[in-house]
Amino acid sequence: MQQIVCIVAMQRAGTTALRDALASTGGILDCGEIFHTHIQARNKPTSFFGFARSNGLKFTDMITEDNAAKVCDEYLAHLKSLAKDRHILIDVKFNSWSVICPGWHFVHQSPYFLEFLKKLPSKFILLLRDNIADQILSEQIAHSARKWHNLTSADVAPITVDIERLKVKARLICLSECFFLENVPVPHRKVFKYETLFLNDTVNEQAWPEICDLIGEKISFDPRYAIRKNQVDKRLAIENYDEAVASLAEVAMQIRDDNYGKLT
Repeated sequence: MQQIVCIVAMQRAGTTALRDALASTGGILDCGEIFHTHIQARNKPTSFFGFARSNGLKFTDMITEDNAAKVCDEYLAHLKSLAKDRHILIDVKFNSWSVICPGWHFVHQSPYFLEFLKKLPSKFILLLRDNIADQILSEQIAHSARKWHNLTSADVAPITVDIERLKVKARLICLSECFFLENVPVPHRKVFKYETLFLNDTVNEQAWPEICDLIGEKISFDPRYAIRKNQVDKRLAIENYDEAVASLAEVAMQIRDDNYGKLT
């Protein structure tokens, strides 16, 4: 039975590595980050924005719940036609769930597209990073270098980060983690931490059966599959590294400790 699997995370949580590993099995169509706004991402056949452009969709075409449901049905039918007999893998970042949203919606409601996926039903993989400072600083380095993957020290010039601004980001990431765990029931999701999911430049073999169990099918995985990690020393790339790490870790600790029971 064809399954929709949604990876939920913030940028630099390891989503690309997990998608690549799943897609390498041949039984899954990796649709990528479907709400990515970069022009290269928008031009992919699986992109929601590319789909919207090809079909002449406008914001007003999603202004009511009936309209939004019609758009979701048509978009997912499009992905199913591309996947054929494969499972569908989509990547939705914390900060892009509101792309498909009716005009009237309370700010604290579960995102419309999330609720739509839950009714199908779909499966969800939530990726977290224990070391949230590493996650956020990795994103800063990538933005500065204008390169997201396969970075080396040669790609990077040292930068000083705005710690107060990044503390706000750390808070939003942690609150988003808790929010999604509250809004996605346990039988339909798995939570993985970056630090234990990826070991020795590949996916942890012990985690693979859990992923197969979630999808509902035993999918063969080659443990020799290699993940291409960025090769950058963050201490050299971030001039105020120690101060940034201490400040971001403190923010994460406060929120995660208060919501410890939700982060499982």
